[in-house]
Amino acid sequence: PSDPFLVESIEYGVLVLGSILVFVLGHSECGAVKGAIDVATKGTTLPGSIGDLIVPILPAVEANKSVPKDQLLEAATRSNVHLAIAQLSSVPIIRDAIGQGKLRVAGGEYELNTGKVEIVT
Repeated sequence: PSDPFLVESIEYGVLVLGSILVFVLGHSECGAVKGAIDVATKGTTLPGSIGDLIVPILPAVEANKSVPKDQLLEAATRSNVHLAIAQLSSVPIIRDAIGQGKLRVAGGEYELNTGKVEIVT
């Protein structure tokens, strides 16, 4: 993960607070994923620091470019959840806790219209 404050917070939760689950939650109609799609498919340049926000999401969009356009947002959102889980699971403290059976990293997608969360891992 590209945000050190996020990783440090999760490490603290695991080491100090004894967290047993890290849950990565994507959501429908995500503006950041939409922005990444626009950058990847249209060459859009986002203003200010907004462009930095979508950089970690671009691999999820790239991995789904062959998906029909009307399904790209959902596919990229799910892929982004999977990528975040993989990245977090590779952080040494988190990886070790997973290996010791003390922690699980999972993910889901929150559907804004229904309020339901679908587990994606």
